[in-house]
Amino acid sequence: MRICHVITRLTLGGAQEDTVRTVKGLLRRGHEVRLLAGPADGPVGEIYRELEKAGRLVIISHLRRRIDPVADLLAFLELWRYLQAHPCEVVHTHSSKAGILGRWAARLAGVPLVVHTVHGYPFHRGQPWLVNCFYRLLERAAVPATDLLLAVSRTLAEEARRWKLAPAGEVEVVPSAVDLEPFLAAGEAERARVRAELGLRPEDLVLGSVGRLVPLKGHRFLLEAVKRLGERRRGAVKAVIAGEGPCREELDRQARRLGIEGQVLFLGLRSDVPALLAAVDVFVHTSLWEGLPRVVVEALAAGRPVAAFAVDGVPEALGEGERGLLVEPEDVEGLCEAIERLAGDVELRARLVEAGRRWVVQRYRPEAMVERIEELYREHLARRPGRFYGSTRLVPNRSKSLSKE
Repeated sequence: MRICHVITRLTLGGAQEDTVRTVKGLLRRGHEVRLLAGPADGPVGEIYRELEKAGRLVIISHLRRRIDPVADLLAFLELWRYLQAHPCEVVHTHSSKAGILGRWAARLAGVPLVVHTVHGYPFHRGQPWLVNCFYRLLERAAVPATDLLLAVSRTLAEEARRWKLAPAGEVEVVPSAVDLEPFLAAGEAERARVRAELGLRPEDLVLGSVGRLVPLKGHRFLLEAVKRLGERRRGAVKAVIAGEGPCREELDRQARRLGIEGQVLFLGLRSDVPALLAAVDVFVHTSLWEGLPRVVVEALAAGRPVAAFAVDGVPEALGEGERGLLVEPEDVEGLCEAIERLAGDVELRARLVEAGRRWVVQRYRPEAMVERIEELYREHLARRPGRFYGSTRLVPNRSKSLSKE
């Protein structure tokens, strides 16, 4: 099949990793695949450069995350012209901006099958009601241009049905894939190395967090928890936070204001996240909006007990206390209590870690995600013989540099 994936930008993030992993998997399975994306406006990983070198990446110069009516119109025209000039059987969009513009460009270009994956919605509890209504209307306006809607979690699928964002109310759940091996393999050697590097003592209770430093990730609640727990444990509580973003300076100021600047380590972007997770005692996830919490899945694979706010797809990942402890959003005292339970109960930690690792291995294999997506393409194309370009014949994969995971 000839397939185009479209995403707004290729900065580091869960939706981007999912998209690139899908493109690579489909290439290995013999399909002709291109990835259309806006210019990177932040740090990118090596895999994106690899796609570019292999000629699989097409930059849509006006496609940006920020709403700009002129640039958005130009991005739509760029997408439509590309799809007119390069006919394909499937266009598969990701992220909100690319999803809205890309689906309509594909429909007007006559693409037989238009697919969109929901990794998260642009509307959420952290925004004013009118803003949420505006974003829901935009998402709903793209439904007529959609043949198949996928969601990376059951929670997102339920939201799609609730807000009538799926064609004929149908949405398929295809769990996001995670490269689990580095996390499963991280052990005591990595733990000892990272703790020594960061100056963490054996008696320290080390809390970990990985994610962009933006308001919706809720790092401010983690800092409040460090303050309270530190008072109870005489300062023997540390937090290591990996990630960058616009809230970095604000979080620095908050740490100084709380008097915990010596207990919080802002590490910036890290290339050794599996080892970093192995080094922490409890992984703390304070996000206020989360489609599928990929980093929670990674923490479970690394064998870390997790305390997290119960938002969106997080309960799906942790179960009802089966794989981690859930806390009401913004409840700092509840978060402290969950962390103390995990720190003080060896049997509880062991049970949660074992259940978490077993569950993620069963559910998040990259091969399963790509197989299911390919299967859905074939099923839905078979229903549309009158809207089909040419043949579904598999083409040889000539991208040798991308032939391995």
